[in-house]
Order: sequence, then structure tokens, then C-alpha cells
Amino acid sequence: RTDADDTYFTSDMERFEKSCPNGESLADVKCRMGDALYELERKYQNESILIISHSTPLWMLHAAAHSLTRKEAIGVGASIMGDFISTAGFEKLDFTPLPHNEEYELDLHRPYIDEHVLMNEQRNQLTRIPEVLDVWFDSGAMPFAQDHYPMENREWVEGVGYPADYISEAIDQTRGWFYTLHAVGVLMGCGKAYKNVICLGHILDAEGKKMSKSVGNVVDPWEMIEKYSVDALRFWMYAINQPGESKNFDEKTIDEIIKKVFNPLLNIMQFYDLYAERDVPPHANSTQILDRWILSRLRLLAEKTGEYLDTFRLFEPARNIRDFISDFSQWYIRRSRDRMKSDNLHVREDALATTRYVLLEFSKIMAPFMPFLSEHVYLHMKRPNDVESVHLALWPEEKSEKGDKERIESMEVARKFVSLGLEARAAKALKVRQPLGKVSFKTDGGKTPSVWGVDTEALLKEMREELNVKEIEFRSNLSVDCELDTTLTSQLLEEGTMRELIRVIQDERKKLNLTPKDTVVVVYQGGEKEREVLGRYEERIRKTALVREFKQENGVVGEKVEMNGLVYSLRIVV
Repeated sequence: RTDADDTYFTSDMERFEKSCPNGESLADVKCRMGDALYELERKYQNESILIISHSTPLWMLHAAAHSLTRKEAIGVGASIMGDFISTAGFEKLDFTPLPHNEEYELDLHRPYIDEHVLMNEQRNQLTRIPEVLDVWFDSGAMPFAQDHYPMENREWVEGVGYPADYISEAIDQTRGWFYTLHAVGVLMGCGKAYKNVICLGHILDAEGKKMSKSVGNVVDPWEMIEKYSVDALRFWMYAINQPGESKNFDEKTIDEIIKKVFNPLLNIMQFYDLYAERDVPPHANSTQILDRWILSRLRLLAEKTGEYLDTFRLFEPARNIRDFISDFSQWYIRRSRDRMKSDNLHVREDALATTRYVLLEFSKIMAPFMPFLSEHVYLHMKRPNDVESVHLALWPEEKSEKGDKERIESMEVARKFVSLGLEARAAKALKVRQPLGKVSFKTDGGKTPSVWGVDTEALLKEMREELNVKEIEFRSNLSVDCELDTTLTSQLLEEGTMRELIRVIQDERKKLNLTPKDTVVVVYQGGEKEREVLGRYEERIRKTALVREFKQENGVVGEKVEMNGLVYSLRIVV
């Protein structure tokens, strides 16, 4: 009995696996109906047979006739048991004998395929010969078979067509395709089949376990692509570890690629668009220290990435690309913001032109690793006469120049000093917005780093601005690596208040989604002292926060700035 009460089974799949007391499971019924069907076919071939039964046996008859799996049978069950077969219903059953396993599911493997007899055009029976060559011979013969060698293409195969430059497959092919290609090549008298190998490790779950449907730890790649993009997954595989090592798939690490690689690069483009009021032609001619530094980083990146790719190494250039984006965003753009807003046209356009040049050239470098993102960057930054796609552009030809490595090292030393200064500020709870008089760093002999050379003053200027200090000195007698002069004069306190006012105005501008083209009126409430201090720094605030007018009024309801004994309430009006 199979038409059991629905409460006896928890699912249709369970009906295949167990039966009611003194009854049959669906698997039993399917086998019984399949046996009967194939027996009828054997005895009454080409005859019309009328089969009369109940809905469930006919459902399983249909499943056996079409060699359906249990899941497939359940999928058609509703139509077969419902509308398709009704009381006194009639339906033609199309049936062609197929190789099948014991449960009448399609199976083209031995021994089932051996039981199946084929017919040729002359109606002669065809059976499989018992001798079978190792199937890996077929894959190993690929370099020759694909060109129908030696009957055709002999000149190509015996020339540049063999061996291949490189092969890429998973690590389990070490004893499979990697081996058989060489083996067949040697047997053919042509030697090794390939020059280089990119061997890929398997992708495991977040805990390092093999993915399995039965365990339930399989990740749907299409779902991840839809969520994070195909470029994010591709770059994750390049940058997480060496190609041949297993990769533990944790969504957090993909999200980290988005946050640390994709978003910063897209933010750079957005920042460029914000301040590029007109089409600024890209160039690499600026003499400003930050521009020269990022161009040196770019040239070395292009050169090293080319060398790595020429030797089929992927992990190292992927990490270098990631680090370049970090430096480009967190140091170059951060330190160049004021230049991009400068009233000095030459200063502003040098920063914008360099940024555009770097984005264009960098899109070519990252194209093999993130083809879609690089195309997006390239199309956004290209000039009208540039080729239509980054994938049609030539690889950056510029080689590293004399002084590039020293310049990069110089900036790295300066940034380490800056990190020490910021750590010292944080330890004393001194916000960077509050200017300080002096910071001292410990060096051998109290001298500036020798690698700085002619760039010393330019680097010191960048450090002073980043640390917000008036003076930097180097001493040999310090007990710590960095020492702050925390004495705050009235002028330093006023400057700190001024910076806080600028921050609040900028935050209010962001809330209103204003652009650099939009100027504002600042309406504020404060006493005589507040008006005095604001007056001393009014021009600087106007320039930095794009303020066209200040108005002092009473009863202003808005953001409150309370710092160093001064209290302001302010709001902005477009």
C-alpha cells in the first residue's frame, strides 16, 4: 500500500524510503512498475499495450519509463497524480529503453551501459567492446587531437603550437592531466607539453573543511557573484594566498576586499569628479613631492607586475595592487585634498592631472586581475582619442627611473614618523585638530634621515601638516621615539577652535549634499570674544569651508561648538 495518510510521512522523499505497515515504498513500486514495463517491451515490442492502474503506480510507471531520479519524480508528481491522470483518464506513455540502475534511474556507466544495445543505420546491433583505454589518454592527447595532428596542421604543432606556454588546473590534476599531457607528448616524440604551471588549490569552507552537499556547507558561487561581484571573488582568490594553497572561503574576507580595495578606488574617482571642474588632461610632469612619489609608486608597480605576470606569479602582484590602492587613497589623496581645492590654478591642476594619469595607468595594471572594475575606471577617465577599452590598451611602457626607489623609501620613513606622532597624540588624548607647537623624533645623531636628500623640506612640510604641528626636530637624546610639546598657547588654542568650526561646517555641508560649487552663509551665535576669534580666522574658514558670509545673530538653533572656553551655536544656509 502506498497511498498512505499524509500524516504518516513527513515529505514526499520519505515515501521513497519507507512504507506503511504491510505496504510498499515508492521505490518498491517504481522497481515493480519498471520491471513490468521492460518485460512488456521485451515480449511485445512495437505493439500497443493498455495499462490500467491507480494513480501512484502510474506515477512510478511514468518515472521508470523516463528514468527519473527520486527528486525528478517528485517534481512531476503533482501533474501526474492530479490533473494529468484523473479518474478514467487516458494518456499516451512515450517510452524508449535506456541504460538504468536498479531503481530505473538513468545511468550511462558500466555495467548498465553494457546491457543497452544500439542499432546502426543498417539495423545491425552495436555492442561495446570490452577493452577501454584509460580516459586520461584522451585528455593527454588534447594538444594533438585538437589540431587533428598529424593528418593536419603539422607545421603549427611542430612549430610554435607546441608546447603550451602554461597550463592551469586544480592540484588534483598532478596525477591526471598534468601527467598525461607530458606522457603523451613524450610518446609522440615531442617532449614536454607545457612550460609553466599555475596549480590551483581547492576552495574549502570557512573552517577549512571540504564543501559537501550532504554536510550543507556548499557555497553557491552565483549567489556570491550577485552579492559581491565577480571581480571581488576573482581578486580574493588571487590575493588571499598562493594559487596552489587551499582557500578557506569566509564571506568576511570577501567583504574586506570590497571595503579595502573596491570602495577606496571608487572613492578616489568620486573625489576627482568632485573637484575636476573641467576636463584636466592627465600628465606626469608635476614636481610636487606627493605627485612625484605616487608616480614613482606607479612606475615600480607596473614594472614589478609585468615581471611577475611574465613568470606566471599572481599572488605577489595582487597584494602589491591592494597596497597601492591603500597608499593612493590613504596618503596621496588624503594629503592632496587641499591642493585640489586650491585657488592656485597651477597647484590644483597638477594634483588633478596627476590623479587622472595614475587612475588611467593603474586601470591597465589591474586589468588582468579585476577586468570589470578596471574597465569602469578606464572608461571614466579616458580621453576622447584613447582606445575604446582598457583591454585594448597597451601595457604601461614606462620603466622605473633613477631615484624612484629612494623617493619611495623617503616617503615611507616620513610616514613612519607621522605614525609615531599620531600614536603619541592618541596616548595623550590630543586630537589632531588641536595644533601643537613642536614634536621631536629620536634619530641617530639627531639628524634628518639621509635618504631624504633634496626632498627634506618638502617632506617636513607634509609631516607638519599631517601632524598639525608648527615645528619638527630630530634629537638623539630622547628616551622615547617621539615626544610632544603639549604646551598650548592662546594662539594654538584659537587655531584648534578654528579647525573645529571648519569640521562642523563641513559636516553640515555633507548633510545637505553640497558640492564644491556651492557656497554657504554661516549664521552663528556667540559673544564678543567668539566674534573676535572668528574674525581673526574668517578668511581661512571662508576658503576652506567655502563660506561666502558670516552672520552673527541671537537665538540661533543649530550645532554647538564648545572648545577652549569659546561657545558657538551655528547653522548654515545655502
